[in-house]
Amino acid sequence: MSEVAAPLDTRVLQMQAAMLAAPELHIAIPPRHTFAHGLYAREVTLPAGSTAIGFRHTQEHICIISQGRVQLVTEDGVQEIAAPATMVIPAGRKNCVHALEETVWTTIHASDAKTPEEAFEALTVPEEIRWLS
Repeated sequence: MSEVAAPLDTRVLQMQAAMLAAPELHIAIPPRHTFAHGLYAREVTLPAGSTAIGFRHTQEHICIISQGRVQLVTEDGVQEIAAPATMVIPAGRKNCVHALEETVWTTIHASDAKTPEEAFEALTVPEEIRWLS
């Protein structure tokens, strides 16, 4: 009998646990926050060769890759995506991204938040393990 691959969510959580177990590999990636009427954008620049696991969001949102090239783990396997690219990420999905080149990744959410802290509280699903941001 062939072994069935674990669901996407399980695989991403396993990778997150392994990454958190190796603190020497953590790097700080400071986000840039932008607010407009009813919108919140969070932009990060992922160094080439880095792997990031995002937060689970409470609502579907838009992601824009404006620079670079990544491998994105999805339910359909690993997809290579190059800038420029825009996609809709469903609510509740936990993404795992590997930057093949320096990549600028922006998430855009409908939100009346006025601060990054308010946005984080309103837009992310609480988790036992908090990833470094």
